[in-house]
Formats: sequence, structure tokens, C-alpha cells
Amino acid sequence: MKRVLSALSAVVVALAVVACSNTGSSENPNDRLDAEVANFDAYLNAKGNPYIKDPTGVRMVIYKLGAGYPAKSTSSVNVDYTGRLFPDGVMFDEGTAKGPVSQYINGWKIVLSTLPEGSRARVYIPSAWGYGPSGNNSIPGNAPLEFDMSFKEIVRTSAEKQRLGADTIAIDTYLSNKGIVPQKDTTGVRYVVTQMGSGAKPGLYDKLKFTLTYKLLTDDTKTITTVDFAPTDDYDSRAVDQIADGLKKVLTSIPAGSKATAYLASPLAFGAQGAKDGEAEIPANANIIVEIDFKEIVNP
Repeated sequence: MKRVLSALSAVVVALAVVACSNTGSSENPNDRLDAEVANFDAYLNAKGNPYIKDPTGVRMVIYKLGAGYPAKSTSSVNVDYTGRLFPDGVMFDEGTAKGPVSQYINGWKIVLSTLPEGSRARVYIPSAWGYGPSGNNSIPGNAPLEFDMSFKEIVRTSAEKQRLGADTIAIDTYLSNKGIVPQKDTTGVRYVVTQMGSGAKPGLYDKLKFTLTYKLLTDDTKTITTVDFAPTDDYDSRAVDQIADGLKKVLTSIPAGSKATAYLASPLAFGAQGAKDGEAEIPANANIIVEIDFKEIVNP
């Protein structure tokens, strides 16, 4: 199930590289991407500001980390922004963007899928994830971009709010019937720490090693699948890389070395899309139980 849970960035990268390579240019698009990312890093390191390195090459300087969740590919969002060319800082656009994540450039898709609702950040987007070799109006071809973004909210429908409310009640009823007293997060997450670790609590973007065991709330005796997570060359294994929002919240709430059981209403799990990996499947709109064995933070 790991590939399902971390698919967005890989899909975005694949689309952008294909788009660049279909222009007829003899230039290797990966060489341009690498050069632009190196320029971002040199610029940000010289300024001395801490920043987030996404595996795609997008960079984020976060001024305020929101308490909400990142957007999903199916979300609609409300974002105030100012866009500039990098590195000269010439502004090309500003305003408020309201609409589905799917309608924006790939760089925004990456940012909105990794930046929590309520955050403010300056983000740096390589040209491949922006407007590529063709450019757009006043944006020249192959232009790296920077945006000041205020991610005001994810715009949720009445049906989505009702689903979360109903499923949270179902979770609470289950826990009450079992005599389980969980910790409760304001976003609706319920969890129980079964072993308190002695390590540090991770941030949303720390690289982690952990194991997840999934069950359905309606059949808590049957394990659907167990998945080991650890950083690799193409997967950072961060809390933010978990598609299930509730797991982002629990993983950043417990110290390394802990074990916990999370009880997730379907909108905080895999929602209307569900999840599948081989024969293992979590149905659409399923409330789930996830046993978490959080081994360590593995940042270099």
C-alpha cells in the first residue's frame, strides 16, 4: 500500500519530465531541473533561512506552519499569492486563487499537497513544474518561479463535513463500547499510545522509520496489510507523505520509539477513493484502525 500512499509527487514529476522532453529540444530536462534546484539551494543557503527540500526540487520557506492538513488532489482551496520570477524578483501576478487543486500548475500541486492549511510560505518552483519551455504570457520559457502563498483554507463541501461528523460519531461509539479512552485531536483524530517512546517528536517533514498495520473498524480482528516505511532514494518517508491525514497528525504527536493505535474516520483515512495495493484493499469511505510502530527519526 506504500506506493498508493505516496503517489502524488511521483506522478507530478513524471508528467513534467514528459512534457519537457516532448518539446523537441536536445536539452536533457533533468539537467535543467538539477541546475535550477542547485540555484535555489545556493540562494537559500546564502540567506541562512531554514527551508524544506521536497524530493521534486520544490523548496519552501515556511513562515507559519498551519494547524490543518495539506490539500488532496480532489480538494478545492482558497490561497492568496504573489508570483515572481526567480532570481530577479519581477512580479508577474498576484491575487486570490479559489478552485480545485487539479487546475493549478504542477508546482502548486506539490506545494498544496505538502503545506498544511493555515500556512504562510515562500515557495520556489523549478520551471519544469511551472510553465516549462513555453512560458505563459509575461512568464518566459524555462523560468523558475517563486510565490508568496497564504494557504487560507481547504473549501469543504457540506457532504464532506457531514461525512466527517457521522464517521467521527461511529468511531466514538466504537471506542465507548470497547471501553477505550483515546486522546482526541480537534481535527477528529482519535488515538491511544500503547508504548511511550523516549525519543523526540518529529516534525511534519522529518524522515521517519515506522510500520503501519491496517484494519477496518467493522472487522477489527482481521489485518488487511502491514507496511514498513523507511527513507529510500526516491521516497522521503515523512509524516507529510502519508495520504491518510490522521496518520500525519498522530505521527507528529508521539515521540520516536512509541507505539500507538489510531482510529480514523474515513475523511481522515483514505476517503472516497479508498486504497489498494495488490490484494490488500481499504474500501471507499471506510473507517479504519491503524497500529503504529514508530521506530526512529532518520534525518542525516
